[in-house]
Amino acid sequence: MEKITVIVNPGKKSLSIAKKLENLKGLIYEKTGKDLEIIESSQSGENSIFNLALKVKKRKDKNILIVGGDGSISLASSALAGSQTVLGIIPAGSGNDFTKGLGIPQDFVSSLMVALFGQEAEIDLGLIDGKHIFVNIVGFGLDAKIVKRALKIKKFIFLPKKWLYLIALFCEIFFSFEFQKITATINNDSILKLKKENLIFAVANGLQYGGNFKIAPEASFFDNKLDVCWISKTSKFRILYNFIKVIKGKHIELKEVSFFKAKSVSISSLKEIDCQVDGEVFPSKKDYYISLSSKKLKVRVPPFLFD
Repeated sequence: MEKITVIVNPGKKSLSIAKKLENLKGLIYEKTGKDLEIIESSQSGENSIFNLALKVKKRKDKNILIVGGDGSISLASSALAGSQTVLGIIPAGSGNDFTKGLGIPQDFVSSLMVALFGQEAEIDLGLIDGKHIFVNIVGFGLDAKIVKRALKIKKFIFLPKKWLYLIALFCEIFFSFEFQKITATINNDSILKLKKENLIFAVANGLQYGGNFKIAPEASFFDNKLDVCWISKTSKFRILYNFIKVIKGKHIELKEVSFFKAKSVSISSLKEIDCQVDGEVFPSKKDYYISLSSKKLKVRVPPFLFD
C-alpha cells in the first residue's frame, strides 16, 4: 500500500474535483494499492498548502498530489524544492499555465492518470531575491498591474477570471497605466545593462501565462536557463493590435520586443515596481534579483513529453 496525500485548494472547482476523488478512492485503492488521503487546505496556518506539502516532504513520502492552479502549485513547490517527493497535479485553476506548459492534460480523468502513473521529470525552478521560489513566470509592468486590478474588480463583480483580466487590461491601458523606466542587468554583465520605459518585463521558466499568452515561446523547464521577454514603450493602439501576436507567441518579430537567455537578472527603478509571481500579486519594491534556483522540482508528466 502507498499512501498519497492529496492537497486541495479551497476554491469551488478544486472542491468539486475533490468530491470526485472521494468517490473514486476505494476503486483506486482496490486496483492500484494507492491510498489517497484528501485534505482541504486553508489560506494560512497548519493546513496551508505550503505547510501541508512541507509535512509530506519531511516524512519523505514518494508522491504528493495537488488539486489547484498555478498559485497552489507554486506554494507546494516552495516546500518540495530539492526533495525526492514527486508532485502530481490535477489542474483546477483558471489559467493552468504551468500544467499546459508541461503537456499535462486539462481534463480530470487524464490528469489523474498522469498524476498517479506519469513519468517522473526534474524541472528548473526560479528564485526571487535568493529566497522566494517560482515555477512559471515573474512579471513586472502591465501584467502585474492587470493582476492587481483584477483582484480589485473581483470584489465588486463576479466574472470568470479571463473576463476579469480582459476588463483589467482595458482599464489599465486606457485609464491608468504609466510606463515606468527600469534598468535591467542580464547575467551580471555590464554590457547587457539596459534602461528602457517598460510595458512588460517577464522572467520566464515556463512559456506562457494568463491562460493563453505565450510570452516566452522558446522557454523550457529543462534547459537550466531563464527566458527574459522585454516589451518596451509603445502606443496604446500597438498594444491592442499586437495582443493576438502574444497569444500565438509571434511577438518575437516586433521592434519593441527583446529576448534574452539568462541565469540571473537584476531589475531596478527609482519608483516601486509592481510584480506578479505565478499569477499572484507579489510585494512591490524598487529592486529585484531573479535567478535560477540550485534546487529542482520532481513532477509527474505525460510519457510523450520526452518522446
